[in-house]
Amino acid sequence: MATVFKKTYTAPIPENAETFTRKGTEYARYKGRDGKSRVERLTSDGARLLLETGTWYARISLSDGGSLTVNTKCKDKATAEQFAANLQTEEDKIRAGVFTKKEVKAARHGQDALQKSIDAYLGSMTARNKATKTVKEFRRYLESVCKALGWKAVRDVDKVALDAYLEEERRNGRGARSCNAYVVAWVSFGNWLMATDRTGINPVSGLVRFDERADRRHQRRAFTLPELELLFKTAEERPLKERLTNRGSKAKLTPATIDKLKWLGRTRSLAYRTLAYTGLRRSELRSITIGAAHLDSEPAYLLLQAENEKNRKGSRIPLHADLILALKEYRQERLKRLAGDCAAFPGTFDAAPFFDGLPKELVRVFDKDLEAAGISKKDGAGHVLDIHALRNTFCTMLARAGVGLATTQKLMRHNDPKLTANIYTILELTDTEKAVNSLPGIDTSREEKKVSSSE
Repeated sequence: MATVFKKTYTAPIPENAETFTRKGTEYARYKGRDGKSRVERLTSDGARLLLETGTWYARISLSDGGSLTVNTKCKDKATAEQFAANLQTEEDKIRAGVFTKKEVKAARHGQDALQKSIDAYLGSMTARNKATKTVKEFRRYLESVCKALGWKAVRDVDKVALDAYLEEERRNGRGARSCNAYVVAWVSFGNWLMATDRTGINPVSGLVRFDERADRRHQRRAFTLPELELLFKTAEERPLKERLTNRGSKAKLTPATIDKLKWLGRTRSLAYRTLAYTGLRRSELRSITIGAAHLDSEPAYLLLQAENEKNRKGSRIPLHADLILALKEYRQERLKRLAGDCAAFPGTFDAAPFFDGLPKELVRVFDKDLEAAGISKKDGAGHVLDIHALRNTFCTMLARAGVGLATTQKLMRHNDPKLTANIYTILELTDTEKAVNSLPGIDTSREEKKVSSSE
């Protein structure tokens, strides 16, 4: 049977207190902080105040024979008794076999504020070392749906309503890929709710994903080798050329300014080249430090720390022989510029970024370099070139070189080989035509000789 009570605790007797005895019990009369007069009991030794908690506690008998004390958080006794009775009824039903503990726990959580569960889920993602960007995106996907559909409690989550919402979003122009991001977030959240016994089942289980292949809004293409060479050259030359163009051909630039602009172009060009020949994402490229560039190892590689990689695994990025030479020359100059006229101990600048001063708005800068090179951002088929297309290009070059899918997937650091094969490997008709013509031919002359001899 459930009982309710208030816990007691002790506190010092205020200096202005007046003690007295009533019916054998000692009391203290004093004024509280609010200026009102208070009368409280004293402990048995009369040394401290004996106070009660503001809220009622409940003690219930558990189905396994034990007992549990919980804070009802109720200041009204009658409300606390009702709360305790409900808890005791649940335990009695578990004891009788009407419900399981898991079902009762899920029912209790069903009344919880949905925002509280979302915060707990995102906290678990952070604890599992998920990328900060991913956590922020999941929060947006979850909270925007709650706001749009008016979901307040865990029990409000409904697959049919969510599916209808996403269908409406598609009709209003939202892309299939964007809608699928919501599907992934909500299904993942639903699995977590079930795994933590907040629900008996995943409330959005079976939510169908949209066909992204039939709705590609932003389809990239790979750079051709001549385009890459032109891009690298233009990126290296543009800072100085642009300054001279803006100030006129007779502009007087100091040697220091010329050196700074040339160094800026060299950095930018090598950064693009590294992206194209490693498949690194631009955020991963920024994380590479001087100490992470193991250019004298055999084989040479860039060390990508787990916290800086999208899949949070950490990788050693192998390097093309030509790129190794370019990176070594750049590192030598980079260290020289960092040290200045001072002699530095080995490893002094290991924590410094390998690429000096890459702009925050690298995407916008890249588009300007593309324009300056005269390379069209979008082709006749609507396929586009952007900075992430350098990663596509890396994958496509591997495919053209005959590298197997398994190895390409490993170099791209993809979990799903379909992503490697379908999205990043962009082969042109000329590539597939060469593949067809590599098949063995049929010698029709032998067939003709057989026919003539039989006649």
